[in-house]
Formats: sequence, structure tokens, C-alpha cells
Amino acid sequence: MDLLARRLPARRSNITTNRESHEQRFDPSNRFHGRGGEPNLYEQWLQGTDQKTNAAELALRDLSARYFGVCPGIDTGNDVTFDQVRHAYDSYYAPDNTTLILVGDFSIAQAKRWVRDAFAGVGSDRKARMPSLPAVSHLSKAVYRGVSEQPGVGVIAKTGGFLDPDYYTLVLMQHYLSNRLYQRLRVETGLTYTPSVDQYSTPDSGLFAISAELPEASQPAALKIIHQEVGRLTGGKLDEAAFRKARRSLLLNWAQGTETNSAFADYYVSSLAELDRYGRFRNEEVAVAALSADDLTRVARRVFAAANRATLYDSSFNDRVEMVLAGAGGLLVLAVLLLGGWLVRRRRRVG
Repeated sequence: MDLLARRLPARRSNITTNRESHEQRFDPSNRFHGRGGEPNLYEQWLQGTDQKTNAAELALRDLSARYFGVCPGIDTGNDVTFDQVRHAYDSYYAPDNTTLILVGDFSIAQAKRWVRDAFAGVGSDRKARMPSLPAVSHLSKAVYRGVSEQPGVGVIAKTGGFLDPDYYTLVLMQHYLSNRLYQRLRVETGLTYTPSVDQYSTPDSGLFAISAELPEASQPAALKIIHQEVGRLTGGKLDEAAFRKARRSLLLNWAQGTETNSAFADYYVSSLAELDRYGRFRNEEVAVAALSADDLTRVARRVFAAANRATLYDSSFNDRVEMVLAGAGGLLVLAVLLLGGWLVRRRRRVG
């Protein structure tokens, strides 16, 4: 399902929920999706031989490509068929696998009409055929080297999911490191315009990633700064004033955030696992306000332990192409010289 979800655009999602879906309606949408063109044979060869695979994808494959939805090939507009979409619909779109959340200014009568119109074609006796998710393994390498359009460097670490008791500690740690690395990598040193600290979580597993896009010559300096800031956390060197400032900043960001009906609905959907596990939605503001600097140190030591993290290096794909072309050009020149020399010697012998 993750694979299909990554490939289907929003416009096509109407097809899977419409009981009148048929292949004639699917084809125009498929052509619309593929209007940007299909990958040529050279691009397909690069993907198939990992000549153009970034380090993060290699690490995710190592952990579990299926769990994290890593596409096994090039995403194209024509590699999803109507039968696959129909199979996904029949497998997952069932009452026992559906939770409907409505947020807005409407009456119960209106909501009932919308539900009848949208779900009349879904039989109440239909049962979802849910596959079991694979286990997430550990990172088997300390370093992953890949190739990308944008060269860069980073650190990736395995974490617990958003049901983990330390989840909100990770949220605060992400906020703290994001601000610190922006200050040091962009403002103070100008090494990169795009430092990034990200967290990806499912209910039971997750990833913590720090990255920066920058030329290969600058990667050692950037990685040194990243290790310094992570070491400040793991070494317990975060002073109380800096910690309180980060915690207050995160809480203010949440308090000033735009609270739309769709945002509330999205929050409830993403928090259903909490409802199943705890019987209620956790109050994230209360959870963050209760954290201490020692909590960040404790979790950072666990997350960034040597056996739990890996360093990512991405070299420039364009540089690699230039090297290949330069090498090919050199071989061509050598071949021309050798052929020319052979022809001269042959002419002399004939003369």
C-alpha cells in the first residue's frame, strides 16, 4: 500500500473511492500523471545498477525497504495498472480498516448524507486483507556512500516510533538541533544553505536524520560541526538556559500554529494509534513542558550510540558523469592515436 500511495497523485485517489471506477476513467488520469515523460534507457540502467542512488536510500534498504516504502525501481507514470489500483481498493478499503473523522461547521444530518454518498458502494461485510509489516533491522554499516544530484553529508539513526515513551523527547531534540545547526552551518560558517534535521515515525519504529547539502570539499567541516552539536547533547553539556530556551521556542511555535479544520482532522488521524494504545490522545504540550535537559542527554546517548547510527556521504552525480565522460574521452583519444600509429606503420610497410 505504501508503494501505491507514493505513486498515486491526489487526483487519481478519487478513482479508488468511487464505486463506478473503471479502466476507461483510469487511463486519462494515468496519461496526465505521466505527462513529464518516461525515463530513458540510460536512466533506467543507472537506477538498476545503483549508479544514481543516494546514501539515505541505501540505508533505508538496509533497515527495511518495504517498511519505509522505498521504491524498488524508478517511479514512472505507466508502471501502475488499473488492476493494481483495484486490488489495493479491494484489499484495504473496508469498514473494519476505516476510521472516518469529520471536523468542521456542519450538522449531523449533513455528515450522514456525505457518508452515504461516499461509502454506499462499500459492503458492510467486506473485510480488509492486511499484510503484516516486516521487522525493521539494524544498520549494518557505519558509513553509506551514494550518488545524488545534490552532494551532501549527514547522520542517520534508528529510533522508536511515536508510541515510544521518549517520542516527545525526540521532538524537542529535533527542534533544538535544527536551530543549532542552522546557526552554525548557515549563519556562522556559510557552509550550506540547507541544513536539515528530520524525524520520521511510524507507531513502532522511526528514524532521526541530520543532513546538509554541500560540495564534497566542504563535507568534512560540516560533519565535524554536526558531531560537535550531537556531542554536546550526549556529553551532557547542554546548559539549562539553552535547554529552557529551546523548550519554550517549541511550545510557542505550537501555540502560534495555524489551527484549521483539516489540520485538526489530520492530527486525529495521525494519533489514532495513541487512542488504541492509551485510550486517549496524549497532550503533547504537557509532555514537552515536563521534559528536562537530562532527558535530552539520556535519549541522545541511546539514539546516537555508535552501533545505532551511520554516516551518509553523497557525491555529485554530475561530477561522476564528467569523470566517466573524461575517461571515455581519454580512451577515445588513445584509441585514435594508436589507430593512427598503426596506419602510419602499415603505410610505411606497404610503401
